[in-house]
Amino acid sequence: MIELKNIEVKKTARYATYGNLDENTTDVWFVIHGYGQLVEFFMKKFTFLNPETNFVVAPEALSRHYLPEKNNKVGAVWMTKEDRENEVKDYVNYLETLQNTLLSSHTHPYRLHILAFSQGCSTAWRWVNAGNTKADNLILWAGDFAHEIDYSQIPIRFPLMKILYVYGLQDEVLAEWQTFEVLEQKLKAMDFLLSDVITFEGKHELNQEILKEVENIVTKKISIKK
Repeated sequence: MIELKNIEVKKTARYATYGNLDENTTDVWFVIHGYGQLVEFFMKKFTFLNPETNFVVAPEALSRHYLPEKNNKVGAVWMTKEDRENEVKDYVNYLETLQNTLLSSHTHPYRLHILAFSQGCSTAWRWVNAGNTKADNLILWAGDFAHEIDYSQIPIRFPLMKILYVYGLQDEVLAEWQTFEVLEQKLKAMDFLLSDVITFEGKHELNQEILKEVENIVTKKISIKK
């Protein structure tokens, strides 16, 4: 008889950083990439941030695979449907460990932002929900809501956390797994939770101008519209 079992093993994870973490740091960012991306390329989207006052951390997902029809290029993936509970547990532990390793000895005040793109959105939700991280801002960009989370408890557990949702009006990837009407219904149902919804003319991308607008919002340079 075949039996499926699990064993915990040591795993080496990769991450990228940008900027400085010192007494001048005002903002720390954890940026969570999407399906099939690698952090060395994903991080380039955030180099517009001032490295003197911003410290950016891009964790790379623990699993990698060759991307079909991409000439053997490699991408990382946070999880699949296979053995999903353990994959979620592993990456939550990984993200918690990474944050504690980098920030536990940093005593100067700073704002903590988690920005997640595409598949990274569900990853970020599960990390916030299951871990001990208390972010000032959670920015969800063109991804889904993890279905198993009780979102009614989020404002109670994290009363000071602002949550923004961002997506492009021509996002071809979102349209593959749900219509925009379904997305809008989800966002409307989550209105009690969201501080703002930002849309832009564009596809499944981290639009640079919108990224700058988001930075201005979460660093208090401009106010949230809602």
